[in-house]
Amino acid sequence: MYKSLLHSRPYATFDANNKKHRIEYYKFLATNTWSKCPVQFMIQVPYTELPHEINNKLVSYYFEKEFGKKKVVDNESI
Repeated sequence: MYKSLLHSRPYATFDANNKKHRIEYYKFLATNTWSKCPVQFMIQVPYTELPHEINNKLVSYYFEKEFGKKKVVDNESI
């Protein structure tokens, strides 16, 4: 077995509800590298870039926190 496989970081899917994941993304934005991240985030379909996926998940997370689960139609909440 390759040494790199023995020492590789575990895989994870980014979860905006997980504070540790949000902190790791913040560190990535500050340093522009994932080298110190304890996990490897996997890209999910339909995304092709990890930062784009994370940004979309964070926007949804914070919108839900601020506005709840209301449906918005034509700038009016239902």
